[in-house]
Amino acid sequence: MIAESVPKNKRGIAYGGFELFVILGITIGPAIGMILIPRVEIRYLFYFTSFVTFLCAIARILWLKETHHFRTKINKFDSFKSLFNKKMLLTVLALSSLFLLFNLTTHGPFISLYANEVMNLDKSKINLLFALGGLAAVIYSLWGGKIIDKWGSKKMLIYSASGLGIFLIFWSLSSPLWSAIILFAILYIFSQSCHIAYGSFLADITHQQSRGLVIGFIGTCTGLIGSIGPSLGGYLKFQFGPMS
Repeated sequence: MIAESVPKNKRGIAYGGFELFVILGITIGPAIGMILIPRVEIRYLFYFTSFVTFLCAIARILWLKETHHFRTKINKFDSFKSLFNKKMLLTVLALSSLFLLFNLTTHGPFISLYANEVMNLDKSKINLLFALGGLAAVIYSLWGGKIIDKWGSKKMLIYSASGLGIFLIFWSLSSPLWSAIILFAILYIFSQSCHIAYGSFLADITHQQSRGLVIGFIGTCTGLIGSIGPSLGGYLKFQFGPMS
């Protein structure tokens, strides 16, 4: 829906705006919870969360508009042919590797575990790390979409994934807290850039007639392979220690 709601040359900006609000929720949510948990019972927080979710559902019903107005008959053979070819399978493999990287790093528990067990950071400093990393990602999202529209989603996805891996290594080797915070903020910016470029890239490599089928197939593959991340990370940690 995001891809079909804006012109092709504005997709990066659209996905940047979407990911901006996603990272805002991820950043602000724990901060609000930190304030409310000592003052409000958990069950009332669940009630409040359910109420807000209900309001969001109503807002979607009222304001989300269908974008695919022109229905065309899809040739099933051509649709499946577009899925099972060398180029698409290589794309799926690359994107699945990216999601495996996410689940081993920013989406999984291993950064927090590493920060605690190897870098000897307590919970408050780890929370500070993620809060400032989230803030850096929020700031980047304000113009990250424009950068992706200018340079291209494929190129930015490659650069961002490479930057995420490189700065993850730099961060893991950092010692003073201030350098760890700076490197983690840069790492989080690259992670946010990956998310923005990912959505735009999927829109760029698909056509309106088969977009749902192709994105669904890619999402299934990346989800299945990416889900290996926590188990793989746990195995490596058990076998080789936190440094693995």
